[in-house]
Parts: sequence; C-alpha cells; structure tokens
Amino acid sequence: MVVLGASFAGLNAAMRLRRLLPSGDRVVLVSDTPAFVFRISLPWIVFGKRKPEQITVDVRPLLASRGVEFAHDMVEGIDPKGCAVATRGGRIPYDYLLVGLGARLDWQAVPGLREHGHSVLWMDDARKMARSLDAFQGGEVVLGLAEGSPHVCPEYEMALQMDDYLRRRGIRGRAAIHFVSSEPRPYAVGGDGAVAIVEAMFRKYGIIFHPGTTPVEVGPGKVALSDGSEIPSAFTSLSPPYVGTDPVRRTPNLADERGFVAVGKDMRSAAHPNIFAAGDAVAYAGIKTGRIAELQAGVAAENIARELLGQAASKEYRSEFFCLSDLGHGRGIAVYGKAAPGEDRPRTFQTLGGRLPYWFKLLFERYYLTRRIPGPRTDVAGLTLPPEPLAAPDDGCDGRWGGVLNELGVLRVQLSALGQRIEAVRASLTVRESSEGLDHQLRRVRLALGESMDLVVREVRLGGGGHRLALVYLEGLVDQTLVGEQILRPLMEAAPELAALQAGTGQDLLDLLRTRVLAAADVQREPDADAALGRLFGGNTLVLADGTSGALICETAGYPMRAVEEPTSESGVRVPREGFTESLQVNLSLLRRRIRSPDLWIEGMQIGRVTGTRVAFAYVRGTADDALVAEARRRLRRIDIDGVLESGYLEEFIEDQPYSPFPQTLRTERPDVVAANLLEGRVAIFTDNTPFVLVAPVVLTQLLGVSEDYYERFLIGSALRFLRYVAFVGSMALPSVYIAVTTFHQEMLPTSLLLSVAAAREGVPFPAIVEAMLIELMFEMLREAGVRLPRVVGPAISIVGALVLGQAAINASLVSPAMAVVVAITAIASFSTPVFSLAVSARLLRFAFMIAAAALGLFGVMTVGIAVLLHLAALRSFGVPYLSPLGPLVVQDWKDMVVRAPWWAMKKRPRTVGSPNRWRRPPGEPARVFRPRRREVPRAAAEERG
Repeated sequence: MVVLGASFAGLNAAMRLRRLLPSGDRVVLVSDTPAFVFRISLPWIVFGKRKPEQITVDVRPLLASRGVEFAHDMVEGIDPKGCAVATRGGRIPYDYLLVGLGARLDWQAVPGLREHGHSVLWMDDARKMARSLDAFQGGEVVLGLAEGSPHVCPEYEMALQMDDYLRRRGIRGRAAIHFVSSEPRPYAVGGDGAVAIVEAMFRKYGIIFHPGTTPVEVGPGKVALSDGSEIPSAFTSLSPPYVGTDPVRRTPNLADERGFVAVGKDMRSAAHPNIFAAGDAVAYAGIKTGRIAELQAGVAAENIARELLGQAASKEYRSEFFCLSDLGHGRGIAVYGKAAPGEDRPRTFQTLGGRLPYWFKLLFERYYLTRRIPGPRTDVAGLTLPPEPLAAPDDGCDGRWGGVLNELGVLRVQLSALGQRIEAVRASLTVRESSEGLDHQLRRVRLALGESMDLVVREVRLGGGGHRLALVYLEGLVDQTLVGEQILRPLMEAAPELAALQAGTGQDLLDLLRTRVLAAADVQREPDADAALGRLFGGNTLVLADGTSGALICETAGYPMRAVEEPTSESGVRVPREGFTESLQVNLSLLRRRIRSPDLWIEGMQIGRVTGTRVAFAYVRGTADDALVAEARRRLRRIDIDGVLESGYLEEFIEDQPYSPFPQTLRTERPDVVAANLLEGRVAIFTDNTPFVLVAPVVLTQLLGVSEDYYERFLIGSALRFLRYVAFVGSMALPSVYIAVTTFHQEMLPTSLLLSVAAAREGVPFPAIVEAMLIELMFEMLREAGVRLPRVVGPAISIVGALVLGQAAINASLVSPAMAVVVAITAIASFSTPVFSLAVSARLLRFAFMIAAAALGLFGVMTVGIAVLLHLAALRSFGVPYLSPLGPLVVQDWKDMVVRAPWWAMKKRPRTVGSPNRWRRPPGEPARVFRPRRREVPRAAAEERG
C-alpha cells in the first residue's frame, strides 16, 4: 500500500492502514518533505503568535514507531496501468494507492494577487505576509474570498485577528479593514448561528463587509471587484481557489478538468479501482478543512483494508463541516455541521462562540501536535530531498521494480550539496546576528523613543567580556536605588560564576538571570520587543542580552506620587480619613484592605492608543451578576481613543444615555464607598492618574445618600437623608415656584405676606423672571470663581462677592430682598446634594423650571416636573432602572431609600442590582443579635427592700 502526501489526509490514512492490516503488508508513505505543518495555526504565524518551528513536526520518528515506511522523494507521476508511482529516485510499485497530495493555489484566478497580495494557506506565504505586516503603518486592508475558494474559515480569522493586531500596535485608527465575499452575510457557510456571531463582531470592530462580490484582480494599491467597483488597498490578503497537483493532472483518466481526483462516496477513483483519494486532492465541491481530510482518509483506509481482508468495501463518506476559529480579542467560534443521509452538504449546524472556543483551539493545537502527531519540532526550510530512494521489494503489481534514473540521481546529489552550502551560510549569518543582537536591540530602542533626554541605557559586560547586557529605563519613572541594589549589584556579584551557572543549568541567559540572579520583586520575560518597550513607561527596567531575543522586565517603579489624604470633595464627620490618590496600585491596595477576600477580582486593561492608560475594574465574584461584569468588560474594551487622561473620558463612553443631564455612574474618591457598593453587587472602574473611581450601576436614591448615613445610628441617618431629599427638590424648583406665585397666583399667598412681597418689589424695574435670572447668574459666576481661584483666596472672594454684590443689587433696586433670600436658600440647598454631578444637573434644570414658571405659572412648573420624571423613569444605568426601587416598585428595597432601616433589618442586598447572592446575613438568623431582657430581682433582695 502506497500513500502519497504527508499532510492531514496522507498521515492519517497511512497510520490507519498500518493499524488495520496484518504486519506482513507494507505501508509506504511518499512525500517530498517529512515536515507536517499544522495549517490550522497559520494565521498565528502571520501575527507573531507562533513561530514556524512551533507548528511543524518531523514525522519520520512517528512513522517509524508505527511501522510505516517513509520515502523522502518527489512524486512526478502515476502509472495506473503499471501500478507504480514515478518519483525523482525511480518507480515505486503498489497494490493499492491512496492519493493525499493536496492541491496548490490557483494564483491565475485572481491576476496580480501573487505580485501585490498575500494568502495565508501555506507556510511560505504566511511568512511573507508576516514580514509585510511588520512594515505596515496604515491604510486600507482588503481581505476576502475569491470565487471558488474552498477555505472560508482562515480568512474570517484573518479579518478579526487583523483588527486585534492593529489595535495592539496602536495603528487601528489609521487603518480600515474590508472583507470581500460572494456570501450574502459573513460566515454564511456556517449557518445562522455563526452569521450572528461574526456579523456582530464585524459591526463591533468596524470591519466593512462587501457581500455578493468577489475580487477579480489585484493591482498596486487597489483591488478590483466583480461588481465593477474598486477598493484602494495598502495590504491585501485573499484566499484563491485550488487546482490539482501536477502528478495528478498528468495521470490519464484520473483527474477532472481542474486536476482533482474524481471519487465516489467510498473515496475510490471511478476509473481506477485500486486508487483512492482523500483531502484537498479530491474533486469535492464543498468546504475543505483538516477535519474533512481526516474523515475521508479514514473512509479510504477502511475500504482498502476491508478489500484486502476479503470483506465488502461498504464504508461511505458523509459530508461534515467543522471549523474552529480564533476571532481575535480572546474570542473564538466553533461550528459543526453534518449532512443528512443522502445529502452532500450539511444543512443543520451547531455553533458555539465566545472565549471557550478560543481556549479549545489552543488545547486542540497542543493535543494534535503532542498526541496525534508527536515528534521533534522542525522547520520546513531546513529539510531537503533524500540522497537515496526507497529500497525495492520483490513483489508488486508487475512483480519487479523499474530501473533507476541515473540522471535524477546525479541531480539529487547536486541538490544535496547545494542544501549543505545553504545551511552553512545560514549558520554563519545566525552567528553574526547573535553577536550584533544587542546593538540591533539598542538601535530599535533609540529609534522608538527618539532623542529622549530621560532615556538611560547602561551597558554592562560580565564574565571577563563574555556576556554583554544593557539596562534600559526612563529616568524619573524608576527608583534608581532599586535598579542599583536589585539589578546591578546581583549582576556584578554573579559575573564570575555566570558562565559556570549557564553551563550547569543549560538555561538561556535571560532565563538564568530571571531565576538565579536578579533580586527584583517582579521579573518577567517578554519575547515581543515592541511590548517590552511599552512597559518602560510604567517605571520598569528592561534587561537586554546579546544574542538573546526578548527582554527581562524588572519592576522598579519609583516615580513621585501624592500621599493618601482625606478627600476634599466628600468630607464628613464620622467617616474614614483615607481617600484615593492618582496611583492605581495605591488605590487597589486601599480597596484590598477593606475587602480581604479572594472573591475580590480585579481585571486590568490598557485604553488609549497613545497614552496606554491602565484601567482596572473590580467586582466581588459570586456577588456581582455575571451579565453585569460581562457588560462592563464589553463596554470598556470597545473604547478606541488615542488617550485617556481621567475617568471622565471612560464615563462618557460607557453610559447608557449620553445626552441625559443626570449622572449614570457614581464618581467617588472614598475607598469605603467603593467597597460598600461592591458588596452590593456593583462593579468599580479604576483609572490610573486620577483619584476618582466610577461605580455602576447607579440609581437616583443612591446619589442622594452618603457613607455617613450608614455609620451613624439609623434614626439620625434617616433624618439627614430625608433633609437631603427636600433640599434636592428645593434646589431645582424653589425659584420657579416663587416666580409662578408672584406672577400668576398671588391669591395663593396670605394677604399680609402678599403685601410684604409687593412692598419689597416696589421700585424693581424688572419682572420676576429677569430678576431671578440676574441673581442666579451672579451666584453661578461667584460659585465658579470660588472653585477656580487658589484655595487661599477662593472662599474669601466668594463670600465677600456674594455679600457685596447682593447688598449692592438690593440697594440699587435691581432685585428685591425676597428674591435674594429665595436664591440664597436655593444655593444652600444645592450644596446639600452630596454628588457634585447631580447638583450640577439640578442647577441646569432650575433654569428650565424658571422659564416654564414665567410662561405658564405653576402649570408650567408641573409640566417640566412631569417631563423630568418621565425622563428619569426611562433612564437606565447599565440596564438598571434609574428610579428603582420606586419605579419599578420593589418594596423590599425601600428599607434603604428615603429612610434607612437598621442594619440588622437589612438582611438582603438590593434586588434591583441583580446580585445572585441576595443574602447579607444567613437567612435563618434572627433579625437582632441581642435582645434586652428585663432584669429579675432576687426574692430575698425584694423582701429586704419591702
């Protein structure tokens, strides 16, 4: 039995035949390369997630262990009549032949693609694409499927991984990604479930889909489509159709017009009963994947074995579709479809999307390369043709072998010598690159950072000149004491023994420094040079070594920061005196001190293509709803902006209603407030370089409460909270009520009060609305001036300005004393609102109430009030109703609304947040831990008193 090809179909067929047949039957696998490439991982080669040798296996040890003979030779033709395979080294006879030679790309189907574009379907093309992508700095990116392309999954992987790659490089904003396909919707071949997942991701990440058209030509800087349009392109990657291999095409009556082997459902050639085919070499109209090749190879091997064992070859291939794709951003998709009996194509599909398929693909790659096809890792470029052909046995279809072609033997020897010379030249280049590796790395650092005056590069030579190292850090961001004590001193002390340590352990130099030498608290190895450079700006020190790729990242941050102080914007009497600072690490430590539980999970990310601002969001696992956590994570990851300097940037991106005047997240500087909200099932979003933390979701009643409400006894806290509610309503509506009553509804005032107001307004030349607007604007300007002026003079200016201007306006008869009193009460009421953003919202709405009161009186005030209530009823914060627990009505949560119930009575968490863990205290416990009992006086003591 002879099997041609060492890919998915050929390898699986050869090993299955060996397992099914007696030991006396020979199974020979012929291939021009012993390297098996796990082509499912080729997109990871393009984006630098894998190296070629990580997904390439030398199959010769595996085949030898399984009893399969391997012939390392080039197939040149098939002789069905003589039952032999013609190779460069001679002829190999067969009783049965299984063709698994695969196919080759039809570059002519899309003119110009080979010269101006790329394809990800072969290792050499993936390497070429990776080199071109490294030089890509922006422009239009065109990906897609040519007419008749059998490989759909890799191109959709390319599109979404391209988005992820460009975002990691920080150039996504300078690139537009287009996807061209004849399908009406993305990934239509995988059914409706796959369409919904991929279409949503295309929409989320801004990938432009061009349905119902195919690329017909690729030119310099453009791609022409079948509908007559053109797309400008700076980078093009397309999946062209396949054509059969030359040996199959040259064989009479074996191949169709495109060079594929025409087979039946038993995978047997229609013209030659002892020839079978599987994989990409088969004339199969559907999608072609590695899984399909394995199934077809299994059917062919089963039928060959049954015939040799005297059984009926009744095994038939039923069409299946299985695709496991990495869609970038840590997500993937798995699609499985199976055809019904009698049908050729799958019609029903099962689809799974999210993080699980991504991890499953990683595990599947590891399983396949360690269990299914184990063997030494290698590189395709390092394997050459063998010097000797396979020894000829005595049996076969015609009973003897053909003569050996002497000319091909001479050519083979010449090619072997040429291959050895190429290997020698490459080895010398590798040595030269290693010796100049450190200089090259330092040039990359200086090119990336320019002539930055704070860049420090300290070169060190250890072990008598044997090892060259360099320390790279930014002055002002690191603690130079840590650099000296934890990096330089250990390096100098270990220098005499470094060579002996490396020889004894066999470790790479950087790994040896990381595990045995450096004393820094956190030392990580980063293989990606660009990612390592990005870590410089966090106060880390890079350790570069000559002849070694990557860098060590040592935690040496020591930049100046503000000490923990009491927050000035949220002061109180019975409250902790600690507040957040501008350091993310300090803020997270303050939170950890209050929630000392492993269930406090903190996820980090970087937002901002230029600033790279670190953002973290925290939640208590098991208390916070998983849907809320996923929504917060999704909204943060969708943010694509060049810089984030304060948490207000994030607030505007993640809020539900951006045009609402009301805040939809709680902004706080207090660690105790954040901890209390996390314990209720909310999430907190921390931003580096700002003390303000965002908490979501939030409701209106939560914004009118303060932490002191929960620290004081519940009666006092409830009274103060009720006062705050009254003050909030008054800060919006008090001036408008005064305007409406004095302008339209004088009969509502008592006579004595009416006369007093009329006397006070005597001599004021303006109507009440102008009078109110004038003094309100004056107070707003004074308030803003007090905030912007230095702290030493700001409060004084505000107080003196209010007194002087107010008194002067009354004396000049510009405003009445009654109006001044109303505005002053309103200003004091607005100061009672604990959240600054909510107080500003009330101040803005105050002017709308005043205008409505001047036009329609109390009817106008009620109209605006109803409009505000309707808006609040429709408002959501991360999906939670803003007016809950009042609307919708949740009576249980009224224990913490206008008044606060005692702590022993609040057994459950707020229902509106949706926490899966509702109970604060065990449900069977009594409400109060201690109940006082009346003291009983002993009888003897009572008689004495009597």
